[in-house]
Amino acid sequence: MRRNHTPSSYACAAFGLCLACKTDARPAVTLLDAASIVPAAPSNAAMSVNSEKSADAHVAARVASFESLKNTVVVHIGDSFTHAHFQQNLGPRLRALGAKYHVSAKTPSYTTSWSADPELARVLGMRPKLVIVSLGANEMDHKTPPAHAFAIRTIAKKIAAVGATCAWVSPPSWKKERANFLDVIKDNCAPCINFESDARVTDIERTSDGIHPNERGGAKWATAFWDWLMARRDPDAEPWGLKGDVDSGDLVRDR
Repeated sequence: MRRNHTPSSYACAAFGLCLACKTDARPAVTLLDAASIVPAAPSNAAMSVNSEKSADAHVAARVASFESLKNTVVVHIGDSFTHAHFQQNLGPRLRALGAKYHVSAKTPSYTTSWSADPELARVLGMRPKLVIVSLGANEMDHKTPPAHAFAIRTIAKKIAAVGATCAWVSPPSWKKERANFLDVIKDNCAPCINFESDARVTDIERTSDGIHPNERGGAKWATAFWDWLMARRDPDAEPWGLKGDVDSGDLVRDR
């Protein structure tokens, strides 16, 4: 039987979400809701006589803006932090948009190992539109951080060579003092755009090793990155094009 769908029902079906489900007892940071993908309608819509129609139209417009992301390839490379409930929370969001999400993370691994690893060439051969890099956790206590700057630049250059947008996710600090290696990433990862985890999310819960994010911590970290990615996205650019200017309004803390 053929069914007719309103814009709002299409959004729910496309993203596999239930807007009416309010009884989920899981912690809020682990939930994937419609607001994390499609921003809510403007507040003044509630004051309109046709507020429901206005809200539906707003959702429909936002859904349409994501059409270009369908079937795009998103590659995610990284170290053990990638699997610390980070990619597990990003995957459902990306797939809900119709993207093909491929993760290749090695434990342990470093910027220096990835810069010359044939695996990097293999995943870039998938012709991704977006590459997420979550490397650096194992190098935060390196005694000479600048020594790895060349490896960071090499990875970024190889990603740029295939025409992919790149987001480099700095690891959330697991040391009491801020690691100088985070500055090395920031200063050398261009044209990748650096997501500075420590600046955008705090108090990440850790596993018993005191280093890797636990389930709640990883979900909190992933949500902060996702919100940043959506705020940065430029609908008028190529699929997964990101705005280069930093807007303090996209800062996300203590989500």
